[in-house]
Amino acid sequence: MRRSFSKCMPFGSHSGFAEVCRVSACGLALVVGASPAAVSAQVELGRPKTPPFEIIYGGRGAPSVRNQEEAATTDSGRTLSTRSNAVIRSRNDSSPLLSASGTASAKFSQEKQAKLSQIEQHAVRLISQSRDAWQRGLLDQASFAAWLDIAATAQLHVAQNRRDRARISQTFREQMSLWSEATLLLQNLGQPAARGLQADLVHARVMALRAEFQYRLSSGDSLSRQDQQGYEELANEHYNLRRQDYGQGLAAAQDVLAAARLLDEKLIMPERNESDDAGAAAVATFQMGRPVALRAAIEEMQRPGDRIPFPLADSVTRSPAEQTTLQNTASVVRFLEQPAGSRDAEAFLTQLDRDAQQITELQLSRYSAGTETSGSMLQSWWLHNVLAGNVLAGSVKQDEVKSVFQENQLQRLRQIRQIALETRDLRGRNAADVTASETLWAVRQLDSPEAH
Repeated sequence: MRRSFSKCMPFGSHSGFAEVCRVSACGLALVVGASPAAVSAQVELGRPKTPPFEIIYGGRGAPSVRNQEEAATTDSGRTLSTRSNAVIRSRNDSSPLLSASGTASAKFSQEKQAKLSQIEQHAVRLISQSRDAWQRGLLDQASFAAWLDIAATAQLHVAQNRRDRARISQTFREQMSLWSEATLLLQNLGQPAARGLQADLVHARVMALRAEFQYRLSSGDSLSRQDQQGYEELANEHYNLRRQDYGQGLAAAQDVLAAARLLDEKLIMPERNESDDAGAAAVATFQMGRPVALRAAIEEMQRPGDRIPFPLADSVTRSPAEQTTLQNTASVVRFLEQPAGSRDAEAFLTQLDRDAQQITELQLSRYSAGTETSGSMLQSWWLHNVLAGNVLAGSVKQDEVKSVFQENQLQRLRQIRQIALETRDLRGRNAADVTASETLWAVRQLDSPEAH
């Protein structure tokens, strides 16, 4: 669906980040805007139901949640309400940064500082380019979410390297601003029958709410039971809309699976130990829990159904690409369903590596034939990277078994980046696609000395 928004809220620049593989998962994505001055948008929370996730602290349940009456909070010029139809309002934050980034900067080498600045620049440009392409209808929402996720991941990575806790909160606040803006623009589009529009609208609301939760936790706030219930209802609505579109041939399997992952993820807040660096900044992240929704989605899509009224749906679900997507996700589900202590992380990563290599080789052959782009290749690469980071969190000897996978991922990223750099026509979505590969490459250069 081509959409164009002529009147948009002004946004500037920003920066911040966490581990490259673990900030989100393919509901994917986030961030933009500079100062969230005077940005307001409505996030709809539903009626109470069973909570979709629990907040985990260092692998344990959250110590407590606040009463509903305590859910509304005001802190340093920002107001957040967690009641139904809560309104997010961000005002200019003139309070001084709470981090010691100025002091910590002296500890970094000049070379590392230059790399961190380069990552920030790439992330800001990626946000601007992808936002512009999406608003002009040149970038689908799944890609938009992925590119913003990459930008947020890069920004949080920089913030953690600089021990800048305030920057982490600011990054999540900017994510709220972006997805709140997206929600308003989709609401005002005035084309309710447009392909996938209703699902995209609810997806934007889900992403805004996820960003709000991460922002509040990073700011020392807590979440109420009502917050969690509201999230589940919204994520369920998104999942059902994607399933409905898929049944009519208006969505692909990966769209449904991405919606299911949003339901299965848990919000993780790392527990701080006495031995932790006092300046270190913890980041609340969404990570895969028990794959209940994923399992149900796969089983439903693999069942033969009567799609005679929708011949397009039948052709979509029978395509080799769809079947490969379902098979690969099924292997992830089987891995997650095993007890954490008995998971064979090495076997899983080996299979994930094979799948990633197979898909990359197929995409490279399609690129040679002119039917593939660097953007679609990078999106597949990012999905595999996110899966590896999320599903292996807490696995035994995960650092050892990740090494081979990460090395091969680096080689695949090098190939994709080279293709992106050969792009001469930067119109449409191409500029954002190229910048996305440059952003990831800059982060890998910081973390992997062998990346050059």
